[in-house]
Amino acid sequence: MAVALVAGMLLAGCGTDAATVAGTTGPGGDCAPSRPARRGTEMVRTVVGGVARDYELEIPPGYDGTTRVPLLLSLHGFTSNIADVDAVSRFPREAGRRGYVVVTPQAPSVVLPVTTGLVDVPLWNIAPVFRPRTGTFPQASDGDDLGYLERLLDHLEGMLCIDTGREYVSGISLGAGMTMALVCAPGRRFAAAAPVAGVNLATTCADPHATPLIAFHGDADPFVRFQGRDFFGRDVGLPAVPERIARLAVLSGCGPDPRTSRPQPRVRLLTWRCPEGMEAELYQVIGGGHAWPGAPAAHSGLALVASGGAGANARTAPGVDATARILDFFDRHRRAP
Repeated sequence: MAVALVAGMLLAGCGTDAATVAGTTGPGGDCAPSRPARRGTEMVRTVVGGVARDYELEIPPGYDGTTRVPLLLSLHGFTSNIADVDAVSRFPREAGRRGYVVVTPQAPSVVLPVTTGLVDVPLWNIAPVFRPRTGTFPQASDGDDLGYLERLLDHLEGMLCIDTGREYVSGISLGAGMTMALVCAPGRRFAAAAPVAGVNLATTCADPHATPLIAFHGDADPFVRFQGRDFFGRDVGLPAVPERIARLAVLSGCGPDPRTSRPQPRVRLLTWRCPEGMEAELYQVIGGGHAWPGAPAAHSGLALVASGGAGANARTAPGVDATARILDFFDRHRRAP
């Protein structure tokens, strides 16, 4: 698929938002006037505070500029990029088939020390919302990545015919941490969220946020451990994954104790009892590594510069398609006005 590069669009400080576009706003109904866009994939370059930032935008085949469509924000992981998360999640194709606009931003690069020296790697700055009990977290720049992503979504709401009651977010690894940071931000925005291999990377919400949640995590993940504490071999006091999901579920009005089932021999599904309209699910991949369940074999584990990748990183559960389960989950949730 051809990819066009569009340069120079400015998210002013980042001042471009939905208010700059005349016509109806909000969930439901049609857009008037129409908000046309070219269907397919393009790479867009934005300039924020003098720094270039890129994101990929997928406009689905059925988009007509008048009928409101859902939006999915897809976030790549530590040391990874847009192409990597596209390959494992297949969101541009699979969500596009269901009528979703898919936006996949690129994190800014920072220089970090590793065993082989210094490497320049993409890193979402979740430090402002990450409160470890011990140790330190890899510090990105002072850039406000959380604010940038919020403003990017504001801009897309103004530019495209988006159903703001059907906005969703998913990410893997550090992208899962940023997913939860966005979910816990003031002014609940997302109808549902799907963190993969990193739901415990960001602090739990300070206030009740009834956001339906579906999460996946390998219990042999060597980089973001299912049992908690470690992040890439550094003890930063992470909570265990089930503990984090339980805390988020309780904040959303669910009971503290999940039901357990085995949808696949190598998958343990924890489901919390929740009020109507709310769900909390955790797919524990038994023996699974730092990977996206159901990803094509060539992309099942992330390319991790800082760790050398491979090994237990790539182990996943056969027969479990996280992408399909996430999209099914999103399809049945809408945020109330």
